[in-house]
Amino acid sequence: MAPSQANFLLVDVGADASALEQALLARGVVLRPMAAYGLPQSLRISIGSDADNARLLAALDTLRP
Repeated sequence: MAPSQANFLLVDVGADASALEQALLARGVVLRPMAAYGLPQSLRISIGSDADNARLLAALDTLRP
């Protein structure tokens, strides 16, 4: 993860991020893919409310093997 002084995290997911982005989008979680900025393995995750952050974490849990 890159250092941040903003209201978002830039997260390297270790693989092409598009599949994860689409899986989260299908669960109602909208993230910004960063491939257009030369970072195909990264997603931009905005800091949200406690409920928004909990929804992201719950969605990620459903994707665990």
